[in-house]
Amino acid sequence: MAEDSRAVRILSDLCGVLRREKNVHDFGFVYCPEPLCNKSPIVVVDGNLGIETWSIKPLYFHAYSQLFHSKHRQHDLKRSGDCSMAVLLLNPDCLSAWNLRKQLVLNKYLKAEEELNLARLVLSKHPKSTETFSQRRWLLQQLFPIAKLEKGNAPRTEFPEDNLAGLHPSVADSLQEQDGENAHRQPHDETLMIFVRAEMEVCELAAGRYPSNYNAWSHRIWVVEHLAGCPPQFLKSELRATKSWVSSHVSDHSGFHYRQFLLGTLTGLSRPNRLYPGSPLRSGLGSDTALPGSLILEELQLILELVMSYPGHEAVWYHRR
Repeated sequence: MAEDSRAVRILSDLCGVLRREKNVHDFGFVYCPEPLCNKSPIVVVDGNLGIETWSIKPLYFHAYSQLFHSKHRQHDLKRSGDCSMAVLLLNPDCLSAWNLRKQLVLNKYLKAEEELNLARLVLSKHPKSTETFSQRRWLLQQLFPIAKLEKGNAPRTEFPEDNLAGLHPSVADSLQEQDGENAHRQPHDETLMIFVRAEMEVCELAAGRYPSNYNAWSHRIWVVEHLAGCPPQFLKSELRATKSWVSSHVSDHSGFHYRQFLLGTLTGLSRPNRLYPGSPLRSGLGSDTALPGSLILEELQLILELVMSYPGHEAVWYHRR
């Protein structure tokens, strides 16, 4: 009983901290095999959330058992939300917990926007979690239904230069370059582009914390294809935005694979069925789309510089091939 009561307090402290602290952006474990004094094992410093390691086992067992207790799952939404959150912070591959939170979103108990924040926090500790990226895609589809992304259905939104401050470089560049292409560009939803920016930042965070993070780069591809629905200028700006990243991660095949996706899409060589059927991206990529020679030369020049600076890294040679 003493162990149970302690786990209850830990869960309460964790949930209380996450409700109070709106700027928590990082999560990790604080090595402490035994409780040193009578204090909470939940620590927050400058937006960084930590859980002392001695408390992980009792917290997880308590949250997991309560999560699947029928009376809590069906009649106590707050308990279900709290327990599933604790479980996922410790074990993000618990698909049942994610599915439960999906149901809470559909029931309007949880907000999809706040769930994206939780998923980002989970990825700060578990950057390669397949289920977490899958949850993000589901949440984005709830916020931006398929019909809204179809050609001509998204509301037309102008983006003055003053409003580009703080945007991910690829998003800001693409919006600025579209100012001179009014006759050909697709209308953009300002809110949608804010979410695109957030997803790019999440992908970059995850890719930087786990080498060759295929899940993070695959999610970024999904965002470009299904959520952004942007014209070729956006894809070109993504090439620029990822140039410095691959230059500092020359052994990471996944980053180069993403650039291959961008180049392939720009040339219209990507398989048509990979594109979301209603994505406005289709309208800007016909079979006759030609890739400017300058982009090819720039990519070859980048590869040459990397080969000279970092000889022996096969990822660069595979990319060149």
